Amino acid sequence: MANSNEVLIDGFSTRAAAWSVVRAGLSPVLFDQCLDLDLPSLALKSEQTTEFWKKIPRSIPFLPIGGWENRLEELQQIADQRPIWGNSAMVMQNIRDPISLQQTMKIWQYQSLEVRMSGRPDNVSQLKWIRKSRSATGGFAISLVSDEISDLEENGFYEQEYIAGPVYSAQFCSFLNSQPQPTEFLGLTKQQTGCPELPDFPFAYTGTIGTARNEELFELELSLAKRVVLEIQEIGLRLAQEYDLRGLWGFDFILKDDRPAVIEVNPRYTAAMEVLELATGESFLDLLLANSSSFMRTNFRNDSTKPAVIGKAFLFARSELQLSNNWNWLPIIQELGGLSQNYSAWEIPQLSDLPQPGKRFTTGEPICTVWATGKTIRNCEEQLLRRKLLVEDWIMLQTNGAAYRATDSF
Repeated sequence: MANSNEVLIDGFSTRAAAWSVVRAGLSPVLFDQCLDLDLPSLALKSEQTTEFWKKIPRSIPFLPIGGWENRLEELQQIADQRPIWGNSAMVMQNIRDPISLQQTMKIWQYQSLEVRMSGRPDNVSQLKWIRKSRSATGGFAISLVSDEISDLEENGFYEQEYIAGPVYSAQFCSFLNSQPQPTEFLGLTKQQTGCPELPDFPFAYTGTIGTARNEELFELELSLAKRVVLEIQEIGLRLAQEYDLRGLWGFDFILKDDRPAVIEVNPRYTAAMEVLELATGESFLDLLLANSSSFMRTNFRNDSTKPAVIGKAFLFARSELQLSNNWNWLPIIQELGGLSQNYSAWEIPQLSDLPQPGKRFTTGEPICTVWATGKTIRNCEEQLLRRKLLVEDWIMLQTNGAAYRATDSF
């Protein structure tokens, strides 16, 4: 293990991962194309350039985050040069194979959603299907299936059984240096999918709700909810062992006949983890490195009382817009109840992913992230929607976008 306190980050959700690094008492070195205003002040940051990569000592470990499951050749090249805090390219490739995952779940007699590699009718043709890209993230390349017949695999797609209902995500930590590796269950989150700003992308990932009380995520009787949580933990432990998973990772699932049905595995740090860290008061990277005594770090512990439920939701542009060159986020942050656009490692922001003044947005592009707390899951979801509308209206006024949001959009 490197004798340093720096961690290299590149990919989607760099800000979220950077703050998780800080919560572990480490220093993030990150590539971020947007260079948002609320990245940790101690972070060494740059846009993605070959020159900057070359300056990073090879002893500094790399933390794979969103999108690296689709950049396996690059990940292998990085693994040849520096330590990886996560899964190898081969492990990612294996566990992201939808057919392999489905077969594994059936052998274990757990549930997963049916998948098929062509659009032709088969013995489960009575099911509803969605078409998914094998190389996209965030749910933007998902669509309901038409009646066309095509070779999906040849075109980089597959089809998966569609079940209406909330989507959840289970988070895990599989330790780096243990044989056989123990895996710890970190908790559950509820995903937000689709939003009024994205009418053409109903399956897009648009936010996360988290709580330390896992059973409360489900609208189930308590004893049944506890059985669901127990089964999720069992699935995670068996997946980690079967596929030799390492680092922080998670899997998405939906309830099918009051049992979890696995949708897919995200074999790296997920965007939901920061919400769960704030909800539980635990640093997951610190947990990951618990057995790495040679690594220099300062343990951070959150001693403050946390709200019952914490959520974040992404605000997307309904049309093209541009922030002014003297743009200031402070007025809306204060209206939401904050004092400053700066926040500490264990503080729940009012807003995050704050773009620079002058930033241009195309239709459907994320503008910022809105945070809320609540006493219950539903209460937090209601607060998120209310606060998103407040922020969106404020942006509309500041950019003179009188037609930016129609009054009957909600």
